Amino acid sequence: MREVGIEIAAFLPTKFPIIGGKLNYRNHRKIVVIDGIIGYTGGINIGDEYLGKNDKFGYWRDTHIRIKGISVYMLQMTFLIDWYYTTKEVLVTKNYFPSVRECW
Repeated sequence: MREVGIEIAAFLPTKFPIIGGKLNYRNHRKIVVIDGIIGYTGGINIGDEYLGKNDKFGYWRDTHIRIKGISVYMLQMTFLIDWYYTTKEVLVTKNYFPSVRECW
């Protein structure tokens, strides 16, 4: 991703996975926000275990949702708070949020 200019950041990378004191403090959120108006969150995992074809796992459901309107603000804010925690880069400015009118 970096090779094509996408900025990425690791959330609390573990240096010693067996001894790391922050081992269980992981972030597994999957968030996509488009122009502050449409959001997606959840999971779109692909594999036999998600189709009920793996006896070891049994039935397993993975759900992904699309959000529109003002609720996208909170989804976007969650991402920006996580981004700040990881990078210390403040992105919570009006440049990153459409007007409320645009959301409807």
